[in-house]
Amino acid sequence: MLRTLLVCLCLTCTVWAEGPVTSTSPSPQSPELQLLTLLVSQTSGTADLLGVNAVQEKIAERMRTLGLTVEWIQNPAGKSVSAKLLVGTRKGRESKFITLVGHADTVFEKLNPFWLSSDGKIAHGSGVADDKGGVVVGLSAIEELLKAGDPKYSLRLVIAPSEETGSQGFHELWKTYSEDSALIVGLEPALESGDIIASHKGVRWYHIKIRGREAHAGVNHPHGINACQELAIKVNLLQRLTDYKTGTTVSIGHLEGGKDKFNIVCGAAEAKIDVRFASQETGQKVFAKIDAILGHSEVKSFTAQDTTRIEVLIAADLPAFPRSPQSAVTIAQYLSFVQKLEGRSVQAIPTGGAADLNFMARKGVIILDGAGPVGGGYHTAEEFIEVESLKTRAQSLAELLKHF
Repeated sequence: MLRTLLVCLCLTCTVWAEGPVTSTSPSPQSPELQLLTLLVSQTSGTADLLGVNAVQEKIAERMRTLGLTVEWIQNPAGKSVSAKLLVGTRKGRESKFITLVGHADTVFEKLNPFWLSSDGKIAHGSGVADDKGGVVVGLSAIEELLKAGDPKYSLRLVIAPSEETGSQGFHELWKTYSEDSALIVGLEPALESGDIIASHKGVRWYHIKIRGREAHAGVNHPHGINACQELAIKVNLLQRLTDYKTGTTVSIGHLEGGKDKFNIVCGAAEAKIDVRFASQETGQKVFAKIDAILGHSEVKSFTAQDTTRIEVLIAADLPAFPRSPQSAVTIAQYLSFVQKLEGRSVQAIPTGGAADLNFMARKGVIILDGAGPVGGGYHTAEEFIEVESLKTRAQSLAELLKHF
């Protein structure tokens, strides 16, 4: 954990060290880059509700200029859980929606400032790709679509306030939006290769809390119940459940226990576990194995023979978004537009990441994800995008929407 923190700090320092480049970089000229600069310059870590709201206000202003009706939706789970959800809609000739989904929050609370490379081809900063760049692409695509006249389908642009932490409170709303959508487009960034996303793995987060009993490690060792020992046994068994053949991974994200002393039998320990699965079927299989591992104690005291107590909390639970056969034609059409504009071969590939679209996947709906700009370094201080892709991906998306 300490090593990870030091790496993050070093990466952050690197970005700030590049600051002088900003003054010598070309001034943003395109409307897309101007808007992106404005959005990235506002800090909006998920827990910074005011910052997220400030970003959304800027997006809402742009929605209104495009003729979209703006709506703010309070999180059903409570005002303190997240900022409000921003939704912009415009009626089309048909009642079914084309729903575009992006988010205003970033994974880091601290702002890494916006800056351009000296040649103006690469942009950096917090959320420049994930997902402020994606939001810019979505807005630009809608603008291009509306230039062609009134759209066939109604339009809906959804800007989530807490995607990076699982959008707690909005899951049922995602399902509702899915039901009246003919097409759903995820504005998550494209991959560094330029490829887009064919499917997302499902995710479940386990927060394991183990209670034992403290004791003097020398004088009263037999009376203690070592929670750290119990946790060590559990995480070893859990890690073994990773199976790359089925696309199942189990990752120990955090461990903590004891009181930072040598001479006390550990009385409490906890861990945070990330589980990823390619389908609901494989997910249910690994869940059953995890339940079996966590369902009983291995560690007892030598005196009273009483055991540890294990509490398991599910902190996040996202269903898998599998590759969609009904989406194949639409995805191929979009990729052909990208290839024509960018001159490179691209494809739709599976990814281990998850997004709000996981809750929107259902039988019969057409879904395309990764329609944002091309970039990399997501969830790090080195996040970047190819500036030109703001235009090419917006144009590709607009062409798809015109032909849909």
